[in-house]
Amino acid sequence: MTKQKFISFILLKLFLFVFSSTTYTQTYFNKEFRNNITYQTLGSSINDIADTNGYMVIANIPTTMNTSLYLIKLDKYGDTVWTKIFGNNLLLEYASLGKMINIGDTNFVFVGTTFTDSLTQTADSSKISFCKVDLDGNILERKYYGDNNKLSYGNDVQQTSDGGFIITGWTTGWGNTIVNSSYLLKVDALGNEQWHKIYGGGSSTNQREAFSVDLTDDNGYIFSGSFYQGLATRQDINVIKTDSLGNVIWNKIYGTVEDDGYGYITKYGTTDDYILVSAIDIAPGNILDDFQAYIARIKGTDGGIVWADTFGIINNSNNDGFVSNVIILGNGDIIGIGSTHFPSSGGGLDTWLVKYGGNGNRLWQRTFNKYGGNNQHYFWDVQPTFDKGFIICGDLTNLSLSEKNLWVLKLDSMGCEIANCSVGVYESPQPPNGEFFVYPNPTNGIVTIQYNATTFTNSTFKLFDVMGKEMLNKKIESNHTQLDVGQYPKGIYFYQTIHQKQQISGKLIIQ
Repeated sequence: MTKQKFISFILLKLFLFVFSSTTYTQTYFNKEFRNNITYQTLGSSINDIADTNGYMVIANIPTTMNTSLYLIKLDKYGDTVWTKIFGNNLLLEYASLGKMINIGDTNFVFVGTTFTDSLTQTADSSKISFCKVDLDGNILERKYYGDNNKLSYGNDVQQTSDGGFIITGWTTGWGNTIVNSSYLLKVDALGNEQWHKIYGGGSSTNQREAFSVDLTDDNGYIFSGSFYQGLATRQDINVIKTDSLGNVIWNKIYGTVEDDGYGYITKYGTTDDYILVSAIDIAPGNILDDFQAYIARIKGTDGGIVWADTFGIINNSNNDGFVSNVIILGNGDIIGIGSTHFPSSGGGLDTWLVKYGGNGNRLWQRTFNKYGGNNQHYFWDVQPTFDKGFIICGDLTNLSLSEKNLWVLKLDSMGCEIANCSVGVYESPQPPNGEFFVYPNPTNGIVTIQYNATTFTNSTFKLFDVMGKEMLNKKIESNHTQLDVGQYPKGIYFYQTIHQKQQISGKLIIQ
């Protein structure tokens, strides 16, 4: 090789190195977006635009007269390219908190709900809405489904193998009784209805509401939501798997005996397993206490639980943690988002981002709180980005300005807002002054219950499995008690100690 050719070769290698490095340079931003109509812009969903390295965001603008859809295109730095507001100014229209799908031809699809009563503006008549838009925000398809003078909500959509879409939500129509029933609605690529099927509660007092849908390996569908057994009683997480025509293969209930949240579900990579997220109440007898975020990996064959975990902060026996969305990364890791009461937020809500391995090990967790105090922060949607980071859509309050704004964050692969931030698993604090301990945790047999204050003696210690079944109920009469839990199957359990009006809840792992 001549000297000139060698120099040219080195310069070429240097150019390729610089080009490849700059192409994937991380960008970071944490931005709010307002509109010119009202002081509220509520986040819904977000997706990336591969060819331009930008993002498409859908939000809702509620006013005293109507609610409009707000579409925003951002560049890769989070700066606004354009905004569009559309909808009937006499109707209430909402984009759902489900997915906005990039269907691969630079078009996007999302679903929502349109209330059709324009005279009284009461929520007694609505239809499922289907919307397809292009990169410039032009509406390509707009369709509505459901019976007149009935309530029908569009909550999530997924593209099917034939180029069409499967939609889920709940309705009081389609031959249903007055109570809510979940449904599957199959449409073609243009949004034309092909079939629908409803899934009732089995009686006039039971109701189901679906919030999330995905595809299965056998060309069927799996959807999740909530099931109310009796209108005045508490709700459970509900998952139903069907064949390609919507016929039920299995129907499962998850959660505790308390009032659990609705479920969001997504397929776990190329396996026949699924990741289910929600919130469960681990404090029996009080539906307002200890609502913790819940994540489980379940089998597609029968809905059995492979593993499950909860996380959140028990703060004065009150925790409102929940998971609002989850995605699967290419390496099998799991990213979840949600909100909870953390000590840093006082009476408000923090948001969090958590990463799990496919085996259920929590790898790291990050929390976000922009304004503190009593301000409310919510994450609603998360998507991976071209540079291996994450884009998150939500909303937050700024009480000093009486605003609630759309909130979009661009983070790196470690969930950082800036380069090289510290990331760690958030540990639940002990009760004040270290008054109560359960150890060792994890345990393989004997566990010690230790109270360092007399206020907790003569209390009750209860242990529950992940389905809410009470496994142990033991009266504690001393400050130091040892219990043998080795008789129970290995897995995750929830404990609760109750003394008069005080209670402490937590998680115990038996291995």
